[in-house]
Amino acid sequence: MTALSSSRRIREERAAYKQFPLAAVSVFQGGAACIDTATGYVTKAAANTALKVIGLFAENVDNSGGSAGDLSANVKLAKEVVGYRFVNGATSDAIVSADIGKFCYFLDDQTVSILPGSNAVAGVVLDVDAALGVLVELVGPEGSGDLDSAHEESLTAGADLEFTTNACAIATPGRNVHRKVPTTGAASSISLGTTGAVRGDMVVFTADGSANGHTVTYKDGSTAISAAATASKRHTAICFFDGAAWTCALSVGP
Repeated sequence: MTALSSSRRIREERAAYKQFPLAAVSVFQGGAACIDTATGYVTKAAANTALKVIGLFAENVDNSGGSAGDLSANVKLAKEVVGYRFVNGATSDAIVSADIGKFCYFLDDQTVSILPGSNAVAGVVLDVDAALGVLVELVGPEGSGDLDSAHEESLTAGADLEFTTNACAIATPGRNVHRKVPTTGAASSISLGTTGAVRGDMVVFTADGSANGHTVTYKDGSTAISAAATASKRHTAICFFDGAAWTCALSVGP
């Protein structure tokens, strides 16, 4: 889609309760309701890091004998939300039901994408409809505006890295993790695996310009996804998983 060249209708939706397609489970009124970020279906809370709590189930629904999405469940949201409809991006930018609860980003003044790149943060995906577009709870001036406060998506510190024969393979990269580039002994590489990775996962690497006395290249498995970051320069690499592969936005200091 392209930027607006004329006015467009404002589609605003407010909700304290919302219907969500239900996973193949049985849920009960008053139970904690979560979005499964791996599938996009609402389900009951469990010990699973892919789940994001959005509120409480407002009714009993038994979909245990069916397939995910056969039935929907009404959820009392943790707070009333106000959303606005935007045009969905295409191809790799497209937002799908599994992205509900994740941040999305503006490609232009009417189109949103699931990929951050250099795009401005739009807000949190509340709904995806082929005809109506993507319902987004816009991020306010203070950076809030979410299904719950946990969606601030702050980075957590990852485990220390170490190069082995000038390579570092991270089989389970994690979600919203910050990692420091360790001391290099020669031209080096950092490769990301896909174990446990779901669409929207982000890993940020930073190099202080001292430890990285040699070039560093970022890889998706064995495939390079960045140029070789200049030796002895500070750099930041933002790696993003699009559901199938890792991409990398590399910025190197002067």
